[in-house]
Amino acid sequence: MLPGQCPKAIALPTRIPDRLENGTVDEKAWAPLTDISNNIILLLSDQAVSEGSLAAASCVLDYLYYWAQNDAFIVDSECQAGGAHWEHGYDRSNFTNGVLTIPYLQIRNASTLDETKRSAVLSWFEAVYLCSRTRAEGMLLDAHENGLGPHNQTYPALLAVATTAIALDKPDEFNWAIEKYRESIATISADGTAANEIAHKKGWTIHYHTLIENFSVHIALLGKINGLTGLFKDPALVRLTNLVLDSYDDPTYVEELTGYVQTQDPLTTPWNLSWVEHLKRYIADPRVSQLATQFQWQLIHTHTGGSPEYWWADHWE
Repeated sequence: MLPGQCPKAIALPTRIPDRLENGTVDEKAWAPLTDISNNIILLLSDQAVSEGSLAAASCVLDYLYYWAQNDAFIVDSECQAGGAHWEHGYDRSNFTNGVLTIPYLQIRNASTLDETKRSAVLSWFEAVYLCSRTRAEGMLLDAHENGLGPHNQTYPALLAVATTAIALDKPDEFNWAIEKYRESIATISADGTAANEIAHKKGWTIHYHTLIENFSVHIALLGKINGLTGLFKDPALVRLTNLVLDSYDDPTYVEELTGYVQTQDPLTTPWNLSWVEHLKRYIADPRVSQLATQFQWQLIHTHTGGSPEYWWADHWE
């Protein structure tokens, strides 16, 4: 894009939409945020990385600055310590990762960013961090009390703590997220399954194991980038990875465990496979590379910040 072509940030939504009564996403309510995410922020943050576009980076910052000025997506009753984190918590975690913090991390080193706007965004991120930490602590408490261990939503919550901590240069908070991730992933069973998902997810069990895999790989990658080794070799993540890949080839084992035919095939929703682009660089299993090739440029995911290919210099211009 050229300077002056940034769509002006005017009257943007500033709240995470409520879910429908049946618990599903209200697509109509989300439409404005989805449009901004897919057609502006993620495209431009990818452009800033892949092409070195300073104008694209500044445009992303303008959108974040608008939200910062409006204290967007912050609800004290949900975000303060001990708050009602279950209200919008899952959707807030995903939006934080995919549309707020990861795009910011992609553009933060651009030389032309307005430092006044950056300062305002980082000040707002302090509140975003509090929301993320409260959500993560709530999910960890639930894992301790429910008798089945971590729910799949624990992992995006911890990723949101990690990404926000990096943006704010909070190494202690980042290390806390990694520590709690290690404790959570360690609960993966010897057969690679997550007890909570086996018990509750019925025909979507492989889908939700894929979700855990996706967020876990992103946490491991951020750990690697920030000097923490061994996360990709964690035996629990290896077990989960093998379970997921085996289930893509043949879902029979999971179907026998759950008693349900697996009706939601992750290979029909490649946006949930963004992890393969990263993991193919760290493990030798040819199935991961095959999936990354099969679905290349179809992996863009608003929960993990645009096209995963652009995390890697071999896809930059």
